[in-house]
Amino acid sequence: MAGRPRQFDEEHALQAAMQVFWSRGYEAVGVRELLGEMGMCRQSFYDTFGDKRGLFLRAVRRYADEAVSGLQQRLDGPGRAIDQLRSLLSEKAKKATGADCRGCLAVNTMVEWGDADDEVEAVVRGMIKRLAKLTADAVRRAQHDGDVPSDADPNAIADVILFTVLGFGALSRLRIPRSMAQHVLDAVLPDPKTA
Repeated sequence: MAGRPRQFDEEHALQAAMQVFWSRGYEAVGVRELLGEMGMCRQSFYDTFGDKRGLFLRAVRRYADEAVSGLQQRLDGPGRAIDQLRSLLSEKAKKATGADCRGCLAVNTMVEWGDADDEVEAVVRGMIKRLAKLTADAVRRAQHDGDVPSDADPNAIADVILFTVLGFGALSRLRIPRSMAQHVLDAVLPDPKTA
């Protein structure tokens, strides 16, 4: 005998949960709130995701995959690599100074969880590793274009860029002043047109 058909869209439910965790964190959210946002009943929730931690882990994985995919599309797009890197930093700086910024779910997760959960930490570390590789590849293209000195270490430059992006994500809940964000941008990847 077949069970009852699912009355919810699993992808929509996962996306909704990711948004809730991103806005509120893990500890501040109860299962009842998640059920309401996800549009599902308790039994379907447990049958599909196991428990709140299982759902959170899937949401963080989804976020990590979307972050990596988004960065890859951005950095592989048309134009000079240095301009793409500057645009990335500028966008993150603008978000960090905005009135309604949730920051970065991965950064928020590590601030909240620290190293308390090996699986969660592994997902975030894996995301950072993939983002660093994509960023280093873009720096190498910028070197090839003559926009970054050829003797510079592309991995070191990528680490600085990535740490800046993650730092903007961490500080964004404070809504840092635009002037502070601009100082960081100017120090990390100065624009020769404005220097």
